[in-house]
Amino acid sequence: MHCENTPCANNCPANAIERRKGGQVVIHQDLCVGCRTCQEACPFDVPVYDQTTNASYKCIMCYDRVESGLRPACVSSCIGDALISGPRAEVVAEARKRAKRYSEQFGKEYIVYGADKINDYVGRTGWMTIVAAEEMEKYGLPKNPVVSSMALRQTCKTIGVGASAAVALGAGAHFLYWLANRKEVLAAREKEGGHE
Repeated sequence: MHCENTPCANNCPANAIERRKGGQVVIHQDLCVGCRTCQEACPFDVPVYDQTTNASYKCIMCYDRVESGLRPACVSSCIGDALISGPRAEVVAEARKRAKRYSEQFGKEYIVYGADKINDYVGRTGWMTIVAAEEMEKYGLPKNPVVSSMALRQTCKTIGVGASAAVALGAGAHFLYWLANRKEVLAAREKEGGHE
């Protein structure tokens, strides 16, 4: 699905997953430790675990071909031109045109799943699908794809970082307050001629 907000990458403890400049989400199998957290984080059940290599893998949207100016292999080999690739705006425009045609032809609403932001967990997707709105769930395209435990984990991480920063800031401020008071106490004692 190549999610914009990459829940798999955000939760990967080995930092084995990256989102490339073209939006491709890539699992680097040489860095993968086989923990399968990416599988737990993905609401679309995309990553696959390979017992032989002890690593997860998924479609890399042929980032190596795309970055060399070529189309993904699946798009190049599709004889019916059902698959398209290119700049996002062009792909979305063509997909919406096709969805409109299907809606008129079949008398039911077709949508371009992933063209717009789906939710905060995944954002938009790099792999868009034209699907009848009433059949989304049948094709494994949930209306609100989220893994609650992983979303909570990400929220806790964010809150934890913020709380840690607040504690550090508070400790620094307290130290400066203590230091200023300490200087006043020492100055007062010096005036009185006393020593500590």
